[in-house]
Amino acid sequence: EKVELTYGNTLRVNTSFDYRGAAMKTTLEGAIGKLHTFPTEWLEVLLKNGVEIDLPESSDFTPCERSVDIGITPDIDPGTDYDLSASLLDYREAGHPTIVDVIDIVGIPPTYELLEETIYPYAYVYDGPTEGGTITFKTDPFTPANWIAGRLASHTEDEIKKQGGRMLEMRVYVDKSPLLWADWRIEVISAPPETTAGLGVSVGI
Repeated sequence: EKVELTYGNTLRVNTSFDYRGAAMKTTLEGAIGKLHTFPTEWLEVLLKNGVEIDLPESSDFTPCERSVDIGITPDIDPGTDYDLSASLLDYREAGHPTIVDVIDIVGIPPTYELLEETIYPYAYVYDGPTEGGTITFKTDPFTPANWIAGRLASHTEDEIKKQGGRMLEMRVYVDKSPLLWADWRIEVISAPPETTAGLGVSVGI
């Protein structure tokens, strides 16, 4: 069934899979894009988000269900028949099931202003896997934008640290064109905690 989304919406991607092995953590990533078949099959990723998931210890294959949210941002153009994919970043052998022609994006992309950009010192020495995500939300239009940006950046960094990750890059954007609210977008790139996992995934919305 096709889903119609507009800017500011969030798509929840539900996955199900069977897992057997030790208890562990890994990253589930959902992506929206366009599937290409030449020269080999590959997904042109336009929007994505990753979430850390816990997998229980199990000696037999055990059904698991997990989900990841993808925010709809101006990084994707209005259009029809976008494709949806899910994967486990640490174990590509689990596959990356893709549903084709399942998402339509409607509406006019908002105009965002970059308020704050931070490249953290660890980004210059780190050479490893990364996690990326986008957070979107609304606030009142009266509170000073620079004050909100600073508070948001500090809170986001604290949350990444609590999860055991390290901040690499962060950008804070605001769209103040609506009369009754302000739209915010935070883009985060971080170094994930060390994880191991392995399994197969199916995807749905």
